[in-house]
This record gives sequence, structure tokens and C-alpha cells, in this order.
Amino acid sequence: MKKLFLAKQVHSCFASCSSGDVFLYRRVKSEKEVDTNEVKEVAEDRFVKIFYLEEDKTFYDKALTSGYFVGNSYEGTQEFKNLVNKYVKAGWTTKMPREIRAYHKQDTKKYYQARKTEGYVLYKPFEKLRPKDYRGGFSDKVVNHEHFKSYIKAFVFGYIGHSVRKSLLDRYIENKFLSLKPKVVVNLVDLLVDWLTSTDGRHFGDELDSSSFKEQKIKVDGHINEMLNLAYLWSKKEHIGTLASTSQLRKKHSQDLI
Repeated sequence: MKKLFLAKQVHSCFASCSSGDVFLYRRVKSEKEVDTNEVKEVAEDRFVKIFYLEEDKTFYDKALTSGYFVGNSYEGTQEFKNLVNKYVKAGWTTKMPREIRAYHKQDTKKYYQARKTEGYVLYKPFEKLRPKDYRGGFSDKVVNHEHFKSYIKAFVFGYIGHSVRKSLLDRYIENKFLSLKPKVVVNLVDLLVDWLTSTDGRHFGDELDSSSFKEQKIKVDGHINEMLNLAYLWSKKEHIGTLASTSQLRKKHSQDLI
């Protein structure tokens, strides 16, 4: 008989997944204990069945509205700890059950092999990725850019570190961006790299996920001008890294935007 588990992610910041997030687990005796309205995904093999529930986005939403450009992380706050403790008192655990660990180990092998077969740029576990693995479909002028090279040596976020990437998609974004006609003199490669390594790039990758290439191209076309506008505003010396700063500079430099 399969063992049944619930799994739930508690976001610590405005990101689809962060090292500060907490993952919770709880064993149940019967599927009658599972609220099907909360189930996002079900995974199983002959030993275990895992019900992945809707994430707790309390601090995802709070970070989104914090006013900070890259969002706040609440990982170490008492408020975040209290939320996690509330789940623990209700019977959840932060320790991954060995049955789920065994399932993930086997499933992970299949997952990354499938990603490689399907042509994704990032088809290895994060800890095994090296700078050369992030090249994808970008040209030499992008991957040899100093900011690009230094960025991929550390924690890789932005669009660059997104699982949605395929070489064809990378090339499409680069070609569309570098063919733009700004109203002011700028270095388009500089601005493209800034966007590729940004929070907006990361979340736009989320929007592209689970879409066909045809659909992705439509989304890129619809966002490409804003990519340039954002990168241009961020490049201003007056920008202090907040959403409010971006908004203020957007008004100040509105005549320069496309």
C-alpha cells in the first residue's frame, strides 16, 4: 500500500523559489484527508503518493508590495518563523520524509534527462552547473560581456538562471532586443545583459513557462519595449534600487522611453 503525503511550499520572498523558502510535509492515512481544492499537482510511484498543495504566499505577496526593486526576503524574521511554527504545531514537519527523498532522487534523474532531450539550456541540478552551462543561445557579444561573465560565477538569478530557457528562445530575445531603435544613445548589449540578470527577467521567465515557442514569441514581442525601458531606467545613476525609484525615473525620463 502506498504511503500518502502532503507537501507545501512557504514563500519567504517575491520569487518562484528561493533558498529561504520552507518546504513542509505531512503524512496522511487516507485521501479523504486531502482537500482536493488545494492540490496543484500529484506525484507518485509504486511506493508513495505526494499531494503538492497550493503554496503559502503570505510573504511572497508582502515582498511584492514592499516597494523594493528586488523585493524583500523575510526568511530570518520572527514573523516568518511564526508562520512556519504555526504549520509545525498543526502536524507538519520541515524534514523531508525518507520516502519522498527516495522518490525525488529517482524522479530527478528522469527529470534532468528529459530536459536534456527536450533541448533546455539548464538540464543539470543547480549545484552541478558551471559558468559555461549558462551560454545557451546567446551570442559572443552577450556571453563575453563583463557583467554577464561575472554574474554567472555567483548565484545566478534573472532570466539567465531560469529553467524555461532554450537556445531558440535565447536567440529570439537577443535578436528582438538588439533590433530595437531607442530614442537616445545607449549600449543595447549593456542594457540587454542588465535585463537578463534582473528580477523582471526572472519573473518574465515565469510567464513564458508552459508556453509553446509560438506563444513565447508573442509574449516577448509584447514585453520587449518594456525590457529596454526598464533596463534604461535602472542604468541611471539616480536609481536607488526600488520600485518607487523606477516609477519616479519613468516620469522624469518619459520622453526617452519607447
